[in-house]
Amino acid sequence: MTRQGIVTVLLMTIALAACGHSGQGTDGQGGGGASASCAAPAISTKPFRVRPAPGRVHVRPGQQLTVYGKFYASDCHDTGGDGTNTPIPSVQLAFASRYRTLPLATAHPHGPVSSFRVAIRIPPTTSPGPARIFDTAQNEVIRLLVER
Repeated sequence: MTRQGIVTVLLMTIALAACGHSGQGTDGQGGGGASASCAAPAISTKPFRVRPAPGRVHVRPGQQLTVYGKFYASDCHDTGGDGTNTPIPSVQLAFASRYRTLPLATAHPHGPVSSFRVAIRIPPTTSPGPARIFDTAQNEVIRLLVER
């Protein structure tokens, strides 16, 4: 193995070891004071208790979808504290296809996991092909395939 290869393997091992702590409390739900997790924001077209199918979500122009979001908090308590996260005031959702980018909705996270649920509609004049729904701040993405 080359010196560059060895250095790459060592750096990856160190990075994985640093990320190896699950951040979950003893109940497996992410609670627990100092062991609470600062999970990255996430969006999905399925409730988070349902495992989404891999790949793109197939949609049609004009179709209505529900977008679910969680972990949109303005703070984190990995080092202790009262364990409550403060939801950010709003999340801007947008739609991007090959030819355009449009605003879709504004969501307002709330509750213990700073979550939201908002109905959106795929723009009716969208051309077939790949597209995405994303939040404009964190760039979390739902990959779509628009069909006729």
